[in-house]
Amino acid sequence: MDNESSTTSPNTKRVMVLLALAALINYIDRGNLSIAASLLKDELNLSASQLGILLSSFFWTYSFFLPVSGWLADRFDAKWVMAIGFLIWSGATAVTGGLHAFSALLAARLMLGIGESAAYPCYARTLVRHVPEVGRGFANALIAAGVGCGPALGTFFGGTLKARYGWRPFFVVLGLISMAWLIPWFRWIPRCGTAISHLEKGFAGFRELLKLRSMWGTCGGLFGANYVLYFEITWLPYYLWCASATSRWAPWRELAGWDICATQLPQSSSVGSPTAGSPLVEHPPWFAKRLPAWVRGAPGCSSWAAPSPARQFQ
Repeated sequence: MDNESSTTSPNTKRVMVLLALAALINYIDRGNLSIAASLLKDELNLSASQLGILLSSFFWTYSFFLPVSGWLADRFDAKWVMAIGFLIWSGATAVTGGLHAFSALLAARLMLGIGESAAYPCYARTLVRHVPEVGRGFANALIAAGVGCGPALGTFFGGTLKARYGWRPFFVVLGLISMAWLIPWFRWIPRCGTAISHLEKGFAGFRELLKLRSMWGTCGGLFGANYVLYFEITWLPYYLWCASATSRWAPWRELAGWDICATQLPQSSSVGSPTAGSPLVEHPPWFAKRLPAWVRGAPGCSSWAAPSPARQFQ
């Protein structure tokens, strides 16, 4: 197979588009509960701790089953592993709209994590088998674009639709419509036919991977990046909704950091503040005293460091 000519083949383009679309749906589904958190909390009378459990439960099974899904994608047809995972997570999304108990919602979120754990291992396996090496950079870029567009579209349109029609219809319709992705997936993705090279046929065992410094560096980088990303996807929508209850423009000021940056240091020593009693706050270094107030408050620009969310989540 000629790499350059096969990159522009119709089948290769279809594979890229389907994977990017799957990533978009994936990130809409995993972040849609945070958009409905305020409505969900009021309707079901959930406590802040229960809401936190629901929002975090997805990651419990998602993290645990990622190695399992990777093992399955390596040993079985990734086409079917991906299809089963997609069906599980879309079904969990649709079922969520009809649930009324905390335990049932928790089970649905756990199933969502199991289903979505198949996504990235199958992305990688599908690219190796059906996309030539010269085109994998662009294919990965399309998948990354889907990852970014998913939360953006889900937050904008999801918030609008949930405010107008309620959160339950949104979950049901989204889950059922998403299943239509499986039709072109089964039709366009071939069972065999591979663009894998002889060098890529080698398999590195798990013990060998643990010895690679590059693997540990990649894990550390992903941990740091995903901590920020998923905190924003999970808690930021609900926090902005809480902030909007005090002022129409409060969420925008909070995002810009003006309210927090201007008041973080004076408020940080108050009772109940996350940074109360901190030596850096009580006794800042000499160079910090010479900085403007908005610069000194810059560390508080992150929503998790501000004192206001702690009060509003109660």
